[in-house]
Amino acid sequence: MTDRVYSLTVILKRETRTDDVEAITGAIQMLKGVHKVELGPVADSSHYMNKEIIAAEFRKRMFKVLDPKLWETFEKSGLFDD
Repeated sequence: MTDRVYSLTVILKRETRTDDVEAITGAIQMLKGVHKVELGPVADSSHYMNKEIIAAEFRKRMFKVLDPKLWETFEKSGLFDD
């Protein structure tokens, strides 16, 4: 017997205006077997801050991997202290 799924989560590629999302939610609601469609949280300042923190951490880790010797120089300078 296979597992049963009772919910799905849809994550949009980018922040989208609520009035533009109405078409998406309407289309999902029309799918067979869909009981309810709800909008998730609205993007606020903490959302954008978290995105920037994650992006900065990603850049730092990529920098360490792509050019370790240069990273050591920057690390000693204190430029990337947390």
